[in-house]
Amino acid sequence: AIDIGRGGQKIHRGIFAPVIDESQRASELLAQRVENTEKGMEYTQQALNSFASAIAEYAEHLKSHTGAIQGLSEASQELKRGAFEQNRVLSRIAEVMEQGMPTKETEIPTKETEVPEAKTETSEVTKPGYPPGCFRSRQSSTDESKVVKAS
Repeated sequence: AIDIGRGGQKIHRGIFAPVIDESQRASELLAQRVENTEKGMEYTQQALNSFASAIAEYAEHLKSHTGAIQGLSEASQELKRGAFEQNRVLSRIAEVMEQGMPTKETEIPTKETEVPEAKTETSEVTKPGYPPGCFRSRQSSTDESKVVKAS
């Protein structure tokens, strides 16, 4: 009976051996594929983490740059309002000057139309270079004439 059992096992092994071997190879191949897939998933996870970190950093830069652009926009609007106000004031000054300017026949000598007094070389050197008609240039010429008269 033992020999019959052994003979049956040999027959089973002979018949099923190719199936068992193929099953073991398939099992090993599946294990290898699972391992490769796990490695690929790990690499993909690292890449996703790096990508998420880069997006977060970009968001911080974008936030900073957006703030800077908003500041520039506000400054631009303030400059526009300032230029508008300046033009309005200059237009009003021009209107007042046109209305209040005496004609040549009735012109009364003023500080600007009088013959300028002789200036010393030191007053020329220290005189700031403000444009004609500027409040500071009128103020400095008045200050200089006081200095010249006092000396």
